[in-house]
Amino acid sequence: MLFHLLGGGDNSIQGFSGHVIGGMGSVSDALANAARGFGAEIITNAEVARIYVKGGRASGVELVDGRVFHAKAVVSNADPKRTFLGLVDAEHLDPTFRSDIAAIKMAGPSAKVNMVLSEPPSIRGMSLDATPAERAVFSVMGSMEAMQRCYDASKFGEVADELWVDCVVPSLVDPTLCPSDRTMLTCFVQYVPFRLREGDWDSRREALGDQVVQQIGRVAPNVPGSIVARKVITPLDLERTYGLTEGNIFHGDLNLAQLFFMRPHPDWSGYRTPVAGLYLCGAGTHPGGGVTGAPGRNSAQVILKDLRR
Repeated sequence: MLFHLLGGGDNSIQGFSGHVIGGMGSVSDALANAARGFGAEIITNAEVARIYVKGGRASGVELVDGRVFHAKAVVSNADPKRTFLGLVDAEHLDPTFRSDIAAIKMAGPSAKVNMVLSEPPSIRGMSLDATPAERAVFSVMGSMEAMQRCYDASKFGEVADELWVDCVVPSLVDPTLCPSDRTMLTCFVQYVPFRLREGDWDSRREALGDQVVQQIGRVAPNVPGSIVARKVITPLDLERTYGLTEGNIFHGDLNLAQLFFMRPHPDWSGYRTPVAGLYLCGAGTHPGGGVTGAPGRNSAQVILKDLRR
């Protein structure tokens, strides 16, 4: 909560957030189009197997399909653990550094529940004069004490009886996202553990979805009966599908011990890494995640400075 309130945005409004017209993929498309305008070639569906290091310097990457690309610089948008513990061979890194990276706290702690509704949520207590933008964001949670209990439960591999559910109805602001007779509802759910004390996420996935729907139904009674389709994305799904180590969307917990000059490592918080020519540009670097563009922009400035040398 504190991290998001630190954000600026348009006119430096504290805690600013906005809707991307066309969906979040529009951000990626805009970046891709800008890059192609400068002559970049973008290859997708191309998983990286390893980062080549020669003479102590990153010199390219090898893909899972065997293709090799050589480069003056390698920039990783993957999280620090996936980069240094999975893509760079151990022989190229100091054992203490690897241990420090392995100690980065991640372990979830969030899930998502996406729904297609036959009608917009009717929220109790919402003003009848509320604008579409005002009706497009609401949160369902208990007291501060309940949120603390929710966090404490996740630390021990348990799912609390009352979750923190942030709801966004983007189709109220952007009608291009779905047909006119449908409504899109996406829910950000926390705190849930990456490793469950009992059972596994494949068997408990739908139970989590049921719990979220029931909780939303307390403030928006029409939602449970208007669900046309539902998809639950657990912390395990976030790792398996999107390559987020331990399902952490911020590439490392946003706690005070892992922010500012400590992110991702106190000796390497300036986007450079112990391997010359290898840089980080993702949410695991300062200032963290949240689709601000700041980590990538800052990293680019460092890379350009080094290449000019």
